[in-house]
Amino acid sequence: MQRSSPNTGHALPHASWICANAGHERRSVTMPSVQQEAEWHRPPPGIPSPSQVAHEGATHTPSPTTLTEEAAPEVEPDEHKAEQASEATSARSRKSRGLPPRGLARPARQTDSNRYWCSFHLQQAYTQFAVVPAIIGKKGCNTRAIFEKTGAKIRVRGRGSGHMEAASGREAPAGLMVTVSSNSFEWDGFVEAVRLTGELLDRVQHKMYEMTDKHKHLGELCWQVTLHNGNTHRLAAGQLVAEDTGEPVKLQQGFGILGSNAREAAANPETGKSQWPASEQADVDVMATGLAR
Repeated sequence: MQRSSPNTGHALPHASWICANAGHERRSVTMPSVQQEAEWHRPPPGIPSPSQVAHEGATHTPSPTTLTEEAAPEVEPDEHKAEQASEATSARSRKSRGLPPRGLARPARQTDSNRYWCSFHLQQAYTQFAVVPAIIGKKGCNTRAIFEKTGAKIRVRGRGSGHMEAASGREAPAGLMVTVSSNSFEWDGFVEAVRLTGELLDRVQHKMYEMTDKHKHLGELCWQVTLHNGNTHRLAAGQLVAEDTGEPVKLQQGFGILGSNAREAAANPETGKSQWPASEQADVDVMATGLAR
């Protein structure tokens, strides 16, 4: 049975009435299907069509995962282990050379103004009798032993020392001396190094006295001791004593006002300003000339 539209009188397409279940009427309506050849209405200018939006979004929009993977490529396990091993080797190498780890600033270099030093000024005439090798010892064993025990540097410098200054590449034009130097925070090691150096010079002097009586005419091997604080002393029996009284002295920690040229003669002998008195220098030159003949 077909029903007609009350307005037009035409039959509704694809509509049917089914009678069932004791005369009751059930209606089943099938809606018209969209024809495949129907065209979409063109969107207003400037607005893309739905199909165009879907196509461009699927092909040209990168995902966050893709960006992350491209920015941080994954490191292979073997390459990561090799990189860690290389860094560990570099750290051990820097530590063995006394260098700070990477990223840390190097400590400030100690200068003469914040270092302790003590210079033992020696009679220049003793250079005629191989006094420098006697002080240093075979292959530097004497001075190296003091350094290893105290951490202080021991250097024989000046004319006749054989020590070439780094700045000039020549011996310092000052008189012969043995200089003990140490960092300002190593006071105990510095005091011990001064004591051991005084004892070393006393042994060397007695050894030379035993070799020949001529050395006794030269007098004391060390004629003066100057310190970083400007104090001056003498060396007697391997100990520092006051110049006027001969009483043993105790080193004083700290820095005082230096004399006019005490620093230049002791800590910086390459300046060429010698502390040797003119009268004593003339006497030593005469003795050295006579002994050399």
